[in-house]
Amino acid sequence: MAFYLRAQKVVTANNEAELWLTQHTIDRQIIRFATTDCYASCLLPGLLEHWKCQFPNVQITLDCSFSTGIWERYKKGEFDIALAQHCPSDINAEPIRVEPLEWVCARQSLAWQQSTVPVALFEHGCPDREVMLGALKGSGREYQVEYETYSYGGLVAAVESGTVVSALPRSTIPPTLKRLGSQHGLPQLPSLNVNLASPNKNRNAICGQLYDAVMRHLIVASPNFAIGGE
Repeated sequence: MAFYLRAQKVVTANNEAELWLTQHTIDRQIIRFATTDCYASCLLPGLLEHWKCQFPNVQITLDCSFSTGIWERYKKGEFDIALAQHCPSDINAEPIRVEPLEWVCARQSLAWQQSTVPVALFEHGCPDREVMLGALKGSGREYQVEYETYSYGGLVAAVESGTVVSALPRSTIPPTLKRLGSQHGLPQLPSLNVNLASPNKNRNAICGQLYDAVMRHLIVASPNFAIGGE
């Protein structure tokens, strides 16, 4: 019996060694992942950590752009996985969450009280910018654009200065900012449909596993958001 148990341990160790060698000697696969700067900053750190532990031989090429640009390049085959809002109807994408767009300002800021509200915006090309401006114009609220930036970090820094208001998807609002609403004289903003897409998830095993990992991570990270448009 003792000999049998020792033999079992040897076989198990050999199998584990073969698995390790297989995982560490295969060619590295590159996965091209695209998302917005907001989601890259707020949702991806934990996801990328998980990916690296589970798929050590996968190299991630991360592209952060405005959603319009992401979907245009996705159609051209430039990305393996894309996560963004404002997905065109002609793209076969999965709706994974419905997320409110919220007005924000610094916690002690009274910028929203000004008769002409000062705003910080993402640069031209960001659909959220047009949503914000359309809401302000539609409500008749006067505004003045004080800051424009391409990056999520730049927008947050501008708002943290206390001199402007802006709007962000709810899950990307940092604790340094507070949410504003109609009680602050600002118009209601619509919710955003966030979509996940991959042209290769059914043809590439690794790509499919990474796609599923994004889905699970978003559900765990923000369980209170509506999933799939519900």
